[in-house]
Amino acid sequence: MYKTELHLHTKEVSPCCDCPTAITVERYLAAGYTTVVVTDHYTPSFVRDAGSPEAAAERFFDGYREVCRLAAGRLHVLSGFELRLQENRNEYLVHGLGHEFLLQNPDLVTLTRREALDRVHGAGGLMFIAHPFRDRMTVINPRSFDGVEVFNAHNGHDSRNELAYAYARHHGLPGIAGTDYHHTTNAPSAGIMTNEPITNEKELLAVLRSGGYRTFGEIVPKEEK
Repeated sequence: MYKTELHLHTKEVSPCCDCPTAITVERYLAAGYTTVVVTDHYTPSFVRDAGSPEAAAERFFDGYREVCRLAAGRLHVLSGFELRLQENRNEYLVHGLGHEFLLQNPDLVTLTRREALDRVHGAGGLMFIAHPFRDRMTVINPRSFDGVEVFNAHNGHDSRNELAYAYARHHGLPGIAGTDYHHTTNAPSAGIMTNEPITNEKELLAVLRSGGYRTFGEIVPKEEK
């Protein structure tokens, strides 16, 4: 089985991430992952601080490019992002889309979640709600995203994974898992497993749409790192 990380942040882009990217890459290799999806935070404050949506789109993939450089072919590195809209503090993992999508949608963070989902679908991507029962999240219409992060392995938050799993199952939504890697006190410990390696965004989307994967996850306490 091949391991893919669906929720990973970098120090280059996500201000809440403090782990040097060189350490991040080596940890994923040591943990036996074949693929990682870099999902840095794309938020209203990120766009504002960049000065313009165009500048934000240009800067946003610095972390992805650094992971690619450091992995040097030893990992398949895919691009995605964790989107926050202006309407609340909910976050959505967008898979299958990258630089061109952000350039073509400069108003993305100002949209409603339904509008954002329509844009993502129009470009061929998928949008999963991340850690929906963490503190300060808002429970919303389950038809306004494609699926649910049912296991989040961040060891600094209570993501209430059991509620996320029950919510997804109740509404018949597919579930994914991710480490939500940010810190040197995190350990790569969640994601999806597949029979074949996922080598690009197109293959990832096909796997997520088909359900041809299984989730795995473990929360590694900080004292065990």
